[in-house]
Amino acid sequence: MRRARPATSQSPTNRPRRSQARAAAAEKKVAAEADARAAQRIAAETTRIEEAANAKIEQGEREKAEAVNKANTEATVRIEAAKLEGQKSAEAAASERVAAAEKAKSEAEKAKADAEAAAAQKAAAAEKATKERQEEIQKQLEAANTEKAQALAKAQQAEADRDTAVETRAREVREAMEKDNAAKIAALNSTNDDKTRKLLEQVQTLSRKLEERRSDELGEGAHIKLLDALKEEFPGDDIRRIRPGVSGADILHTVMRNGQDCGSILWESKNSTAWRDDYVTKLIRDQTATNADHAVLSTFKFPAGEAQVTHRDSVVIVNPARAVEIAYMLRKLLLTVHIHRLSKAERVEKMQRSTIT
Repeated sequence: MRRARPATSQSPTNRPRRSQARAAAAEKKVAAEADARAAQRIAAETTRIEEAANAKIEQGEREKAEAVNKANTEATVRIEAAKLEGQKSAEAAASERVAAAEKAKSEAEKAKADAEAAAAQKAAAAEKATKERQEEIQKQLEAANTEKAQALAKAQQAEADRDTAVETRAREVREAMEKDNAAKIAALNSTNDDKTRKLLEQVQTLSRKLEERRSDELGEGAHIKLLDALKEEFPGDDIRRIRPGVSGADILHTVMRNGQDCGSILWESKNSTAWRDDYVTKLIRDQTATNADHAVLSTFKFPAGEAQVTHRDSVVIVNPARAVEIAYMLRKLLLTVHIHRLSKAERVEKMQRSTIT
């Protein structure tokens, strides 16, 4: 009976670089947009203030010109009237009227000076108002920049806290998986000692027979059987045999969920008659070359003192009879990390949208 696949839970992912790059790009974008909006507000407000000041100055100039023209006209009219009147009247009366006209002209010039002074005061007031408004806008911009920096700092701290929690959860999951796996193996060994001994005797007999065959033929048959078993258990995943003759492992198992790549497991099968440490060294190099998340070596021969399941560095070493079980565990971990990575990306995107708005 096929084992029911456990539900996945949120857990961390290993690839912080992409997360950090997206966060850095989002921060840069938020800063650029905030600066652009502030610059637009400052430019619009400055233009409005300058236009209002220019309008007031122009109005003062018009009022001044009108006052001067009016005073000159009135003075000219009075002088002409006085001259005509002087010709008809006594010289003394004409002199008095000319004096009055001169006085009117003087008053007109004073009115002109007053108008010019009033216009200058209006221009100075407009200039002062413009300067005060610019200073106020600058203070608002500085406050907005400070608030933006504080929000980004809080976002970065929250991101760091989440990454720490994710790493802690991942470590807990790995440790739980290792303990669970050890418990299962111990239980299996304790309840099936007789079957295990018989199986080992059969394996030893088979190993003696296989010694006569070429090592490459043995490996070929082993990984073909493993490939079929993995495809049967995980039909939705992308499980491919690495072409014979190509440098590398035997099988690349890509875990899929809703059409998305959730991570990969690199498999290599060995049917050799003795354990060799360079199996692990070679598989680690192959894992690095393929950028696989996990590497598993399926073999009947184990390092001294080990059996069924063990590990060397980052490579899991497993008896072929336990290979599918290990695949279930690693696949669950990859799916958990993938789901957590998606939810984390959605939280970051939502936070960026709220910051922009």
